Amino acid sequence: MLLGIFKQFVYKTRDKIYIDLWNRFKDRSWTSDDLSTQQTSIQAYVKLYGGGQFMIHTHFSTALVNVGMAFLYGTAMPMFFPVMAGHFFMMYVYDRISLCWIHMVPPAYSAELIYKGLRIIRFMPVICLPWVYWQLGNR
Repeated sequence: MLLGIFKQFVYKTRDKIYIDLWNRFKDRSWTSDDLSTQQTSIQAYVKLYGGGQFMIHTHFSTALVNVGMAFLYGTAMPMFFPVMAGHFFMMYVYDRISLCWIHMVPPAYSAELIYKGLRIIRFMPVICLPWVYWQLGNR
């Protein structure tokens, strides 16, 4: 599981950076001259060299799923908690790298998204309580 988390991080970062670099070198006619380009408009140049948008909703949903899985299966498999902590660390590192090097601008989102997520997480222990009770009582 830890290897899967690391592979996901490496593949996502590698693919995004290599695809961007490949397209940029192809635009410069395979030279290292940063001032030459084949783009005919400023918008096309910014689109190629600026990077894409950071999809915050996918990262936020992944965090919610990880918290839910830790609550649900952490009692039966205590190793799940360090695995989730490692996954959160890898998500943090990937988000920092992608916001600094890959994406054009950081996401603009309101506090409403965070409050909705906290409202969902607030009910996770109550939802997982019967499952945890069954895990501890099933001998």
